Amino acid sequence: MAAQISIKIQYDTGEIHRIPLPVEGPYNALRHFLEKKLGANRAFSLGYTDSEGDFVNVADSTDMSEALKQLKPDATLKLIVTAHSYEILQIDELKDEADTPTAPRTPAERQEKEAKGIRDVLAKHEQELCELRERIQALEPPKPVSSA
Repeated sequence: MAAQISIKIQYDTGEIHRIPLPVEGPYNALRHFLEKKLGANRAFSLGYTDSEGDFVNVADSTDMSEALKQLKPDATLKLIVTAHSYEILQIDELKDEADTPTAPRTPAERQEKEAKGIRDVLAKHEQELCELRERIQALEPPKPVSSA
């Protein structure tokens, strides 16, 4: 059996659960668990309160590793899960792909990849909006010309 760690997750509803995660790749396993629980297209963020009382975001596997390193012996990491009210439109190309050889490695690369994905979604919706405007104009009767 693979080695596991136990963490607590607290949803924004106040509900708390203890879940086991593999020692290898706990961030990806947690994201997979939460995507199943909240829905694959539901956006959420993760964070914890550190020993200095600061709220620290956990946005990738590096953040998760750092959070686990900061724990005192025999302490349990408690992550706050905040589900957002919006859905992610094209999650597949925006997901953390840290395990693939072509994945962006630096935060700047990840940010640029996410920005490109958002720009692509925006361009698609702008095109759809233009097409809808054209269809509406074709359906509207011509406006009378006023004589002055």
